[in-house]
Amino acid sequence: MPFGIAEVVAGIIMRVRQVLSSCTLAMATAVIALALVGCADPPPRFLDPKVATSLHTIALAVPPEPRVGYSLLSSSGLTAIALSMTTGKPADLNSQRAVADVSAHRKEFDLAMSQQNLHLGIDLQASLLRVLEADGYKTSVTRVNQDKKGDIILDNVGDLNSDAVLYALIIGAGYSDGLDGGPFAPETKVRIQLIDRKSKKILLERWYLYDAYASPEPQTITAAGGGTVTATSEAAMLDMTVLRPSAAYRFASYDKVLSNPALAADGLRAATPLISDDLGKTFAKGQTASP
Repeated sequence: MPFGIAEVVAGIIMRVRQVLSSCTLAMATAVIALALVGCADPPPRFLDPKVATSLHTIALAVPPEPRVGYSLLSSSGLTAIALSMTTGKPADLNSQRAVADVSAHRKEFDLAMSQQNLHLGIDLQASLLRVLEADGYKTSVTRVNQDKKGDIILDNVGDLNSDAVLYALIIGAGYSDGLDGGPFAPETKVRIQLIDRKSKKILLERWYLYDAYASPEPQTITAAGGGTVTATSEAAMLDMTVLRPSAAYRFASYDKVLSNPALAADGLRAATPLISDDLGKTFAKGQTASP
């Protein structure tokens, strides 16, 4: 969950459905609102083979860094706090302490990744170029404007000299433990959109989650002080493609991550070929990709 602390806690709360015997009106309203979010038909996850055949030139637009930098988080601690806010039960003091300790080193971790010359967007762009060119597309690199949410601003897309734009946004990247603890492992979340230059229609949208702990199945967690909650994973909600990091990039604690920045950076870089190779399957001309 490589985001700002407030975003992480809010995100966990929004993904938690209380299964206790009682449910407050505020909780019921939140659950209904969350259910309504997914009502609109999403863009296709797989490229129509006819569309793939009609495309010849693709311009890549990949911001060089994650939206919020490189993060170091205690997911287990944040989860405990979020569950406390949801159930009304007091959070374990150790969880609060873990969140504070890890958060205090976020800037140190971000700086360490910069000193390792880690520019994950540049690595992803190079990997995507390799795959698309191997599939027979002519490629170019462009820059596009983004709004405050990181979405591409489509006003100038029509001016590009290409059939489509492939926009890859790294939402977040960093290291965290699991919802209920465990080693710190790399996480990277990426949204990829293929946008038609003329119509500005989204031809394909894929979400990727490079994560050691993500599960497509709901996870039942016991909150401190009693009460059980079920957390529906973001991977399931957004129909993400989950890719697993190698166990070589797991660290027993956050300070072990900080003490080996070179290996930590390699663990994040390892996401880019996994993402591009998987995406390349749906761009292969003459082939039909399926879930």
